[in-house]
Amino acid sequence: MSLSIKPTTQIPNKGLRASFTLPATPVVTTADAKIYARVDFSEDDDLIEALVESATHWVQKKLNRCLINQTVVAEWDSVGYEVPLPYVPVSSITEVVVVNDEGSETELTLNSGYYLRNEMLKVSTALGLKVTYVSGYGTASTDVPKPIVTAIKRLVLALYDRRDDEVQETNIEQLELNLMALISPYINYNQY
Repeated sequence: MSLSIKPTTQIPNKGLRASFTLPATPVVTTADAKIYARVDFSEDDDLIEALVESATHWVQKKLNRCLINQTVVAEWDSVGYEVPLPYVPVSSITEVVVVNDEGSETELTLNSGYYLRNEMLKVSTALGLKVTYVSGYGTASTDVPKPIVTAIKRLVLALYDRRDDEVQETNIEQLELNLMALISPYINYNQY
């Protein structure tokens, strides 16, 4: 059976839900953040760890990317024939399943039921869809582009340095501009 794609038929992708496994290793460890922030005592380790988690989450949300490999399960109530995967880069596809109106699932196979081109899944049908895949730059923090890692460290440092200060809108806007300058080349603009 060959895949028949109808590029002129546009059916909007509706009802995206995505869930993730946690990556096996952090992009920035508490120790890395402490070195970057020049903190040489352990009293604030819990705080710095929480700031690292928050900063990593903020960067991933801004980028629409997974940084360290993690499993993503993306489900749509209905899809068109071209489906941009919500989190990239795509390391591998584990499973692509079509879900019909009754909830029955049919697994599709690569090169006959679906294709993957440039983080875009092309499917032969326009029903509900569930895609399980691995997304991320790799399994280690050294696989993540350095500007992204630097942005996480800078955000942790800024949050740590300002933890007791009154938050001023101009400082936040300037910080966001500086961070966006580092990460903007990596933003995933796929519409999903």
